[in-house]
Amino acid sequence: GRIADDDGALTFVADGEAGLRVPLAGRYAARLAGYAGRPVTLGVRPEDVSVAKDTDGEVASQWTVDVLEPMGNEVVVYAHASSGPSTHSVVARIAPQVLPEPGQPLALALDGSKLHFFDAETEQALTETVAAFA
Repeated sequence: GRIADDDGALTFVADGEAGLRVPLAGRYAARLAGYAGRPVTLGVRPEDVSVAKDTDGEVASQWTVDVLEPMGNEVVVYAHASSGPSTHSVVARIAPQVLPEPGQPLALALDGSKLHFFDAETEQALTETVAAFA
C-alpha cells in the first residue's frame, strides 16, 4: 500500500479496493511522515489480529476465510482480501470460538498499537524504533 497524506492526517491505504485503511497517529505519524505517497508494506503478527469488535485501537476490515486450523487452545485463521489484481493475506491466532466456514467473510481487527511498516522497495523496517516514541 501507500502512506496517504490528507492535509496532515496520515493513513495507510492498501493497494486495490480491499478496503483496508489504517489511520496513523502519534508515533506512527511521526515516524512515517516522510513516506507520504511512497509504497510501504504493512505487517502485523498473528497474535495481534482478532475477530473484530467495537473496541478502541482496532482497525477492522472484511476478509474471506481460506483455512481454519484448530490447535486446541487457539485457532489459526488464514484469510485474504482481494481487489482486482491485488490480494492481501492475513494470519490470525485467536481463541476458539464459532467462526465462519472457508469461503465466508469474517471481520478481523488489527491491533493499531502493534503494527509494523517496511519500505516496499528496500524492505527495511520503518518502525523498528517506534516503541521509543511510546
